Amino acid sequence: MGTLLLIFRIIEAILIYAFFIGVLFLLYKLIKNELTIAQEKKVGASFTRLDNEDEATRKQIFEKQIITIGRSNDCDVFVDNPTVSNLHARITFTQGKWWLEDTNSTNGTMLNDLLIDQPTVLIDLDEITVGDQRIIFNTENL
Repeated sequence: MGTLLLIFRIIEAILIYAFFIGVLFLLYKLIKNELTIAQEKKVGASFTRLDNEDEATRKQIFEKQIITIGRSNDCDVFVDNPTVSNLHARITFTQGKWWLEDTNSTNGTMLNDLLIDQPTVLIDLDEITVGDQRIIFNTENL
């Protein structure tokens, strides 16, 4: 009788340990999956051009971390205007934030009617001005 009771206790201990190992394994898989999803999350931004009457004329959406603005056809946001440099400004997503920087353009880059001289954090609905083109920056509802 004593031997049988010992065998049942050993089996019970093995089943309890197996249960806890199974729970820990499932938690590990869930956490790993959540981290993978967070790392694969795409970043994106939209740009809405305004005309002289504050009317939206064109919206562009980008799902990338570096966005260029300028007169060159190679720029993501192409602005066909002689007051805009070929590579006028750059917007980058780093450290969890969007940053606007002027790329030594001839006429400068303005953010909310202020000339910027260093990389500056962007927030939704900021107004970027290059030459005489006004562009609204947005990350919501992409």
